Amino acid sequence: MSVLNYKKIKSMIFAAGEGLRLRPITKFIPKPLIPFIYRPIINYQIDLIKSIGIKEIAINLFHKPNKIKNYLKNFNDISFIYSKENSLLGTIGGMKKLENYFEDSTIITINCDVIFNISLQDVLKFHKQKHSDLTMVVKVDKNSNYPSDVGIDLMHRIRQIHSQPKYDNIDLRQGTFTGLLIMESTLLKEYVPENTKFELASQLIPILLKENKRIFAYEIENNWGEIGNFNSYFQTTKEILEEKIKIPLPYKKINHLWIGKNVNISKKSKIIEPSIIGDFTIIDKNCVIGPFAVLGNSVTVEENSKIKNSIIWNLTKIERNNNISNKIISNNFIVNLI
Repeated sequence: MSVLNYKKIKSMIFAAGEGLRLRPITKFIPKPLIPFIYRPIINYQIDLIKSIGIKEIAINLFHKPNKIKNYLKNFNDISFIYSKENSLLGTIGGMKKLENYFEDSTIITINCDVIFNISLQDVLKFHKQKHSDLTMVVKVDKNSNYPSDVGIDLMHRIRQIHSQPKYDNIDLRQGTFTGLLIMESTLLKEYVPENTKFELASQLIPILLKENKRIFAYEIENNWGEIGNFNSYFQTTKEILEEKIKIPLPYKKINHLWIGKNVNISKKSKIIEPSIIGDFTIIDKNCVIGPFAVLGNSVTVEENSKIKNSIIWNLTKIERNNNISNKIISNNFIVNLI
């Protein structure tokens, strides 16, 4: 899909955060490289940006920057513009550091811990049609487990952030910001100070609301998840298994089972759907896998083991007679899910 109908579009992935809510994983791996289903989470943001023909992505770095840069060398069809931060600058402060790069452009930004099934082309069209200064993709779902932080009027204008300012005479829908944003670069020049930590929700949005700038919400009901903490990591995985979030998976699908290539599963073992069994995985006899089990590539499960409601990372060995439930496991750590 081409972006030639748009004047000038640039993109950025926010990848500088330390991922403190994902410790101890992020002691070893920066958050953008955390495996999700079958590959590091940053792949999903890159694919979304690539879907509209963009070939260059800015990325801010702070925590374990060399690991991220080394991984991104694997991409031959994308150029990356790196911005190293000596101290964390916040989302908008990180963009300000790249102000010259973003000059006179419409900027797509996305957090490194989110996953979508969404038409980015449609979001851009909405942004342009509304003559919006800033457009937030917002999940509006009364049954959502996520806290609401955005108030939206009947014309899709954003009127509140974190319940401020207060209104007595306007009926506002409440939604959750998903981490995908489109904004005009002029906002960086007009409202954001240099060399300062500056955040979106707590600093920029309140200023823009006060100035009556055109801020809109592109509303979605589903097809979004995030892995900012362990419970949301598993919940998003679960919603993919339930096909509430639909993303392509490189496995053979049998009902609600996804099976990779060169898998060896004993005929004396049982796989309960929904579950995913990655490439080259071995499951020995008398095992019960699932429901809601995700086994990565080259996992070995020895005999008489049970795994449910759990994620097993690539290359992990589960020794015999294990009973695993509500865990994330690799060879380096075990995380208990609440």
